[in-house]
Amino acid sequence: METNTINRDFACITNDGEFFVISDESGFHLFSTAKKFTRVFSRLFLSTGISKVYCLESSNLFVLIADGNNSKYPLSKLFLWDDLHLKTVMEIELKFPIRDIKMTLSHLFVVTLNELYVIDLETKQITKRWCDNISNKLFRAGAIDVTCNKKHDYCLALPSLFRNDILIHNFTKDSNSRGLEYDSSKYQGLKFNKQGKWIAVVSLDGCKTRVFSIKRKGLFQEFKTGRKKKIKINSIAFSYDNKILAVIYRNGILQLFKIKGNPNNNDLANTEKPIRCFLKMEFKKDKSVLDFNKNGDLIIVFLSGIVNKISIDVENKEAHIIQKFNYHESIQSQQDQNNNESTQSTVDNTNKKDNKNEDGNKDEIVDEDNSEKKNEDEDQEEENSDYELELTKNDKENVQKSKPKIKKKKKKKKKGKGEKRKKENDNED
Repeated sequence: METNTINRDFACITNDGEFFVISDESGFHLFSTAKKFTRVFSRLFLSTGISKVYCLESSNLFVLIADGNNSKYPLSKLFLWDDLHLKTVMEIELKFPIRDIKMTLSHLFVVTLNELYVIDLETKQITKRWCDNISNKLFRAGAIDVTCNKKHDYCLALPSLFRNDILIHNFTKDSNSRGLEYDSSKYQGLKFNKQGKWIAVVSLDGCKTRVFSIKRKGLFQEFKTGRKKKIKINSIAFSYDNKILAVIYRNGILQLFKIKGNPNNNDLANTEKPIRCFLKMEFKKDKSVLDFNKNGDLIIVFLSGIVNKISIDVENKEAHIIQKFNYHESIQSQQDQNNNESTQSTVDNTNKKDNKNEDGNKDEIVDEDNSEKKNEDEDQEEENSDYELELTKNDKENVQKSKPKIKKKKKKKKKGKGEKRKKENDNED
């Protein structure tokens, strides 16, 4: 039986840690990390797979990049998918393949080989563009991050093209940009905290991570991994209460650091010595992405097909895996179910045709007008498919089945004038 290959290079966790999304050769799959790991839904498309998918916790919009190996669309093209209406609402094709995307409620930040585009989700237009003409590899996956506290209040962090530091651009005041004193060519990733007040920057060799205060320039804490050799990080995240910084590396090692200061006031203590991790956990060597949920649990999605939920006790320096889920098996079982339903549907249709042939003596009446209209609709569908992603037939049927049925309330019959008069006459008698 034919199966779809899960993308082993990319996964996305929503900012609140409540959902994660996986892509494959047929489409994408959304999972919930609430009390129990569950698959929320899958979206399967015709003529294309999905290489990367991005989403937000409070939005029905998904940003999709088609799979260049199994698609008629190039890797330089992005789609904005509205899952409420089950259709694409925006398509933009850029000059170079898309390497990374950051998303807020109002804007998209798209990174290509040497350009950064800012796209307004309301107008569907590119509103700003940074270009690196020297192609010095500053624009790469993980080299930018964005924070959004309110709908129209957000900051962007990116490597400065003209100075040897990291640029923090505040979009609430378009001209308000400041630089962090850090060699922008010597880091491999950065991450804002949930409130957008601090930013963590991982060195190029992966041996140290610095947390900077955005407001108080020059104030930072340094965390050391204790390693001497160069190491690649997979993902980095702050907890909601700003007490923990979690870093997971490509070799499967997870390190947890305790941030010093007053997290409630977003005050960062300036420490003289580097801070060592208070807890280390080892997993299988794999690509992964992590983030915290609002309950303080750490969600780690390994791209080999496993997701873990970890409970952390900072005071006792303990951590335990409280849930483990194989999302790869969940997707595979759903695909097997769809294949079985498709096979059964084919058998049923064949039986219907056979029964129809047995009754072939009956005259068939052909409505030419309806036939022509049907052909026109089919032609229109083919034209539309050139401009937007289209769900497979089975997926459309599954979506319709999953929609809740709304019970119509029975309207009470109003008494007419004749009935009222009759009632009055009865009372008089």
